Amino acid sequence: MRHPDFFSVYDCIWRSNTPLKSLQDLGGWLIAQPWDSANTLTQLVEIANLTHHPRLISTAKDCLYRNPITEPWLSLFNLKILQAESASITKLRQIAQRLLLNSDLDNLLLDESSWRLVAGVLLCEPDLELQERLQGFLSARAPLEKALVLNSLPLKQILEAHPNLQAYARHASAVYASAAPSIRRPYAFWADPSAVSPAALDQLIHRLIVARTTQQGFSLVRLGDGEGLFLSGKRPDLGGATINGTRIAPHLASQGYCLEGREHDQLLRRFGDAIANADWIGIPDLHQCLSGPVNYINVASGLQKSLLPEQWSRAGANLVVGGCHIHNALLQAGCFSRPPFNDVTALIAPSKPSGLQHNKNLLWLRIPGEARLRSDAFGVDAHYPVVFEQTLAAIDEQINPGDLVIIGAGILGKIYCEAVRQRRGIAVDVGSVIDLCSGHGSTRGEYRLHPWLQNLAEQAFWPADWP
Repeated sequence: MRHPDFFSVYDCIWRSNTPLKSLQDLGGWLIAQPWDSANTLTQLVEIANLTHHPRLISTAKDCLYRNPITEPWLSLFNLKILQAESASITKLRQIAQRLLLNSDLDNLLLDESSWRLVAGVLLCEPDLELQERLQGFLSARAPLEKALVLNSLPLKQILEAHPNLQAYARHASAVYASAAPSIRRPYAFWADPSAVSPAALDQLIHRLIVARTTQQGFSLVRLGDGEGLFLSGKRPDLGGATINGTRIAPHLASQGYCLEGREHDQLLRRFGDAIANADWIGIPDLHQCLSGPVNYINVASGLQKSLLPEQWSRAGANLVVGGCHIHNALLQAGCFSRPPFNDVTALIAPSKPSGLQHNKNLLWLRIPGEARLRSDAFGVDAHYPVVFEQTLAAIDEQINPGDLVIIGAGILGKIYCEAVRQRRGIAVDVGSVIDLCSGHGSTRGEYRLHPWLQNLAEQAFWPADWP
């Protein structure tokens, strides 16, 4: 077998433009080599967990049983293999219990993904002794998240205790204190697509189907770090939407490609209205703010500071804490292969997913891609303002009641969602899922960290009548 291009799991994930293929190549190469060390087994288990590849999972199992691996690593490796196999929570708990009970907690060195897996699996374990060991296990790893789960500190105090979140504590804690509980499991890794409650996914799908059937209009938007920074006045270039073309508005070029003055204020007001009028508003939860990208906190803080009172009174009731990665959760659960997503009417995105290539009736309103990530999708005119206004005009002319429109258009995509809703269409902001479904698996860290999602992306959005 030829040598792989990358010889470490880290390089396959972060240096390759095709993480899934690179990991599979490395795994196949490792299998073909003479067995040499526990390090090889460690890599093989990790690759099996990252790819969910049946052959790699099977081989990792065989290697694990044929080699004398001692606790706690035996339990950890078994736990990761079972996770790759999508084993039942009962099986996962049995192995996680063994790991926790047979380990010296003070000397157990686990990476973040491993200890979060253990914590998430055992969080609701009723055994008091096990819970005591679990809390001790977490004390040195995530004291603030532990305090959040146990409700042992006020939210404002938890945020103030984090060095990067202190300045946002007052505004963000007010948002989280008034919102419903997160739809994600506590302690889950910030980008874990399997962390969202299945009940929350079922409820959302039901609402989308009802809205489409009754043609009442519906808008789902997700607010991540980019949207939070724009809300807070820290991203006036719209995440690069002002420069992703060969022809840029002269007045923006003279302003450093940033919105200023009245233009900025008007678009911010329009953005606020799109959020306030949305029926489902996904934002990061506090666990994600504590352990994920530092700018996530700008979402809650920006909502509280930047929305006008009348906007906030409408938006507050529809906030879904932990919902900013709902697009990845829907993908992980296979929802994009079932109704209503197997009958898409229109697409607003820089590229067309493979599942929509055969949709002859699809309306595709193509926009430029992200300047720093999708140079292949640049247009002549930059997304803002020319393509932005053209797209809004097309929505007004061509979207009809009950149409299902999937949108991957960054900050401006939220305004498109509102325009679709006003036409009584169903707008779903699926964001970067469009990249993955179009063969671009490296535009987001969460896809590099969960490369097996590419397998599900290839099955997404195929028409219901496709053979």
